[in-house]
Amino acid sequence: MSANLEYLDVAVIGGGPAGISACLDLSAHAGLKIALFEGEQELGGMPRSCHIFFGLRDRKRAYRGP
Repeated sequence: MSANLEYLDVAVIGGGPAGISACLDLSAHAGLKIALFEGEQELGGMPRSCHIFFGLRDRKRAYRGP
């Protein structure tokens, strides 16, 4: 998908957990034009540094980074 940057309110760089979470939170604001840019083929992945509770709320188990 190609986004016209001239008409964006927010550009989120990085489709990892933080970028996805930011987009989800921002999407609660009606009318806000948001684009998520990711360099990899797929979104997601593990954060480079995280605490032991990463994933507990969403995935119901604790994960840790690489």
